[in-house]
Amino acid sequence: MKSKTKIFIGVLVVGIVLIVGGWIWSNQMIGVCSEDTPQFCDRSCETDQECKFTCGCGCISRDEICWSNVICKIGVCHTCRCVNGKCESWFDVFKRALDTKDVALCDKIKPISCKNMCYKILAIDTKNITLCDKISSVYERTTCRDVVKQKYVIITTDKTEYEQGEMVKVTIKNNLNKSVDIVYQIEKITEEKIIPVHIRSQECPSKEPLELPIETLPEPLPANSAKEFLWDQRDICTGIQQTGGAYRVKAGVTVKEYEGHTVISEEKFVIYSNEFTIKEKPSKITCGWCGRTCVKYPISEEDCKDAGGIFLKRCACREVAPPEGFICVEENGKCVKKSKQVTITTDKTEYELGEAVKITIRNDLDKSISYRDWDESPCVSAFSMGRKENGGYKDFYSLGTARCITSVTELKPNMETTYQLDIIKLTEWSEVWKVKFPGTYKLEFVYYPDAGSLKTTKEETIYSNEFTIKEKEIIVEGRIVAIGNEPFVQLTIETDDIMYGLSGDTEELWRTQGKKVRVKGYLRGRTLPSFRTEKGIEVMSFEIIE
Repeated sequence: MKSKTKIFIGVLVVGIVLIVGGWIWSNQMIGVCSEDTPQFCDRSCETDQECKFTCGCGCISRDEICWSNVICKIGVCHTCRCVNGKCESWFDVFKRALDTKDVALCDKIKPISCKNMCYKILAIDTKNITLCDKISSVYERTTCRDVVKQKYVIITTDKTEYEQGEMVKVTIKNNLNKSVDIVYQIEKITEEKIIPVHIRSQECPSKEPLELPIETLPEPLPANSAKEFLWDQRDICTGIQQTGGAYRVKAGVTVKEYEGHTVISEEKFVIYSNEFTIKEKPSKITCGWCGRTCVKYPISEEDCKDAGGIFLKRCACREVAPPEGFICVEENGKCVKKSKQVTITTDKTEYELGEAVKITIRNDLDKSISYRDWDESPCVSAFSMGRKENGGYKDFYSLGTARCITSVTELKPNMETTYQLDIIKLTEWSEVWKVKFPGTYKLEFVYYPDAGSLKTTKEETIYSNEFTIKEKEIIVEGRIVAIGNEPFVQLTIETDDIMYGLSGDTEELWRTQGKKVRVKGYLRGRTLPSFRTEKGIEVMSFEIIE
């Protein structure tokens, strides 16, 4: 080999060594931030805004550059935060929560989408359907419950609201492919604590501590079967009628694997029913006759004479007894004379969009009436609503559509019933419901004077008091996120507590995805086409605050 060739080869080898060594030195000693050397990435910070997420290096300081060719899809848990001066991803907390099955860690997650996903996965993994109720989105909450219901044991009640003393029907359903042993009890939910309500089929031993359980199903609940029981709202240990409030059913489930008659494995978990409410019976108001009244009604003839009055069939002083067709009722703490009639009233005369309108139907007639019952779904009912225009009311629109017809219900004499109108929900049916907000309104109520078949009696129509609904201006700070899939993509703003759908002038907002903004607008119902958000905002203006 010629000397010139040797020299050339030597120089080439030295050059290669210098280049490779230089790269190693610059990356490993000088500290270039890359996907291969994430230990050299600057992650220092003072606020969340000083952090950013990169696919190759994770959460790093805002001004740091990550040398990476990795292309990835940013997930809902990849939002960065500043913890003890260091940028960290919420995915770290999310993963720890799933590994340890610790719901408290899910609670700490701020991004709503990430928190919801954490609750959903834990609910399915731990067979605890109540974790689904922590999910903020109605769509995700329903999906979560459906998944858990299909796989495990569930408890439901036939209603979510009961009168005091009414029977509560509880159904326990086993969706597993094996039998289970179940013990259960009723619990009262208060702000301070959960209080057990003891329901035992046998008499409670006198020395039994009150905190001991519960009712046991007499035999295992077979696979893919259900068991029902009734609760009369009494504590059988004491016989005391339960007071009003929120309740639920708690059950301990034991799943056993057998080999012959021998138990070879055993799994235990706790499940809960939906919450249900017991309403306190209102105290009965006893009014004397209106005006100068000598006695209360009703009383005995002897009491009436003792009070100096003349005993009539209706037991009152002759000179103040109301004429036929009138009754005395309490209004604002006073007894007033009113004609016997059916009335519809609202609890207030002014509401903000987003408030619930409490509607009371009262029957002061001497006989029952019938009407098509209230339904929150878009069904035809006895209730309509009209908007005041040009000083009067021209049209009243049904609180629903013609997609279905609600059942006929009865309201007995001297009784009342209350319904709740969610104005936000009406805005979701803007294509079929023509009353717009804000404005002044009245309710129309159609009833039939005789209970029974609606075809045999003439209908009567009455109207409520006027009430005003004002638009509710709202200011929300959060990050702009697009959810859903084409063609059903919804632009939202995500706060620590809730996700709002955005409508109106949002063209510029689409360019701010991932940024923190302050949005000002008016509260609306869910914004179409997505139903994954519970509330919406019609955007009037916004500003970027990050």
